[in-house]
Amino acid sequence: MKGVLLDISPTMLALGPRPAVRADGRRLPVADASFDAVAALYTLYHYEDPLVPISECRRVLRTGGLFVACSANRDSTPELSSVLPFWGEAGTFDGEDSPAIVAAVFNGPHDQVVVVRWDAPLHTLTDSAYAALFLRTMGMSEEGASAAANRLELPMTLTMRGCFVYATKG
Repeated sequence: MKGVLLDISPTMLALGPRPAVRADGRRLPVADASFDAVAALYTLYHYEDPLVPISECRRVLRTGGLFVACSANRDSTPELSSVLPFWGEAGTFDGEDSPAIVAAVFNGPHDQVVVVRWDAPLHTLTDSAYAALFLRTMGMSEEGASAAANRLELPMTLTMRGCFVYATKG
């Protein structure tokens, strides 16, 4: 099957490329072994149990297929620790734990898991409007994000910490 965007959010589907299908990652509406690659970027922390969608991703991969996930560490963007209410708290798919979670699913005799970590000044908040949008992606309300953005000294370069986890189905 050719590339397809799957997302449960109508907003994200409207912004993404075509073809696009509204679906929940816990039950992908595609046949077993139908994809060469699956990407789950900045999404698995939305699930109470990320093992379920990761298992679905492995199910739809052909032998030799590549899965990639990425996640931020709990201590990513330390420059925002004073304005993010849940900064530093554990989630269900943090960069610290995501390699072991993926490896728990990609555990076949020929499966392989490779981790690439990042820890660098990678993103700059240029003005309060952009900072508010960024804080919204971090789970803040529109009102809270606007208020917090107005308290920041901008421009502000953020230290992003996390990892990519690449898994190959053997």
